[in-house]
Amino acid sequence: MARVAVYVDVQLGDGMDGGALIRSVLESMGATVYKRWPGANSRATHLVWKAGDTRVLEEARACGCAVVGLSWVNACQDARAWAPAGDHLINQEERSRAREYLIRHDLATT
Repeated sequence: MARVAVYVDVQLGDGMDGGALIRSVLESMGATVYKRWPGANSRATHLVWKAGDTRVLEEARACGCAVVGLSWVNACQDARAWAPAGDHLINQEERSRAREYLIRHDLATT
């Protein structure tokens, strides 16, 4: 299997960390799982992201990390191997439109 290094930034609706199970699954499959985001010079190959820190999302994109949703983890489990990230990438345009709405309505937090 190829080297996979992952940071999981999954937040629940109440703002609590929802990534514990995801981290456990990825570790059991042999991924290196970072406990903290390693920063803009990260060697992470994937960021599993759902409603997490937008700064982490932007840094991950800037350093070439594949930013994927939870569906990628499910696909990896089903295949018992690392699934291609392509079908599971977080759509930047949708996120940008949502952020623009929040900014226009003075609801953005960062």
